[in-house]
Amino acid sequence: MTVLISMAISLLVLEGAVRLLQTRRIYYDMEMWKYALRLKEKSDNPNLRHWHRPKAAAHLMGVDVAINSKRLRDREYAYDKEPGVYRIVALGDSVTLGWGVPFEDTYAKVLEGRLNAGRKEGAPRFEVLNAGCGNWNTRQEVEFFKAEMRKYKPDLVLLGYFLNDAEPILASNVDQSSWLNRSQLIVFFLTRWGKLRLSFNRELHFENYYQALYQGPDWEACQQAFRELADLTRADGTQLALVVLPDLHILDEERYPFKDIHGHVQNLARANDVPFLDLFDTFKGRDLRELVVARDDAHHNARAHHLAAEALYRYLLETFPVLREAQIPPAEQGGS
Repeated sequence: MTVLISMAISLLVLEGAVRLLQTRRIYYDMEMWKYALRLKEKSDNPNLRHWHRPKAAAHLMGVDVAINSKRLRDREYAYDKEPGVYRIVALGDSVTLGWGVPFEDTYAKVLEGRLNAGRKEGAPRFEVLNAGCGNWNTRQEVEFFKAEMRKYKPDLVLLGYFLNDAEPILASNVDQSSWLNRSQLIVFFLTRWGKLRLSFNRELHFENYYQALYQGPDWEACQQAFRELADLTRADGTQLALVVLPDLHILDEERYPFKDIHGHVQNLARANDVPFLDLFDTFKGRDLRELVVARDDAHHNARAHHLAAEALYRYLLETFPVLREAQIPPAEQGGS
């Protein structure tokens, strides 16, 4: 009995030590765990598995993240647009969500501000709704569009694509009822063990992992979901564009290891007559440290989001006449 009591006290002390440690340093994987615990809930839809919890909020990776009543990291919007509004929906994963990025610096909101700042007198007002959710793949993003975002009657849908978006739909790890899932000590050591395994297993290294995704059935499922999105938007009279956000680890044009994956995604867009933007050129040659959230977190930071938004703004004007006609030419805009 004494031994059990001593073990329990030791575990409580260690739990407290881990919690104290996190007040002094941000750990990416622990922050992701907090995100799942505090901002997500399970979905009964087997093609979604998890989604944001309405009206949830947390401080993660040094920034505030607030979810609105309709599961978006955004302001509140009615499903029906006001007169004189051009509405854009940005679908995507944690990059689109803006992991580690203040809300106003996410590429969706920077693009919204850019479009409204440059619009001609009498032109529509622009809304860009951020429908990104961490740990989603393309299949889940399309499912969310069908379940929720289609109700907003967008004029344009931007599908933000990252290299792991061909992953399978994994079982949800959102379990708020489990005391094990609430122990920071357990999660801390499990994530450390996962990093150790990764260091000894080349197959788990992110480069090999990403490449393997495009050699199996999940890539076909990803393509099928995209084809469904293209058909749905076409039936609705909604424009669609596919935007690839590059991995930021190696941005040298000759050494970038995922050119073939970008090519696969571009071919998918072309096969479905969907405009395609590869943002690699926006980032190539830049220093990784200028663009990532943290040393142990290669998500695109606020600087990267602003760069992406500017490239996206110019691409949209080149591609969609309705947007070009609503905007003062960039060369004539002050500060552009």
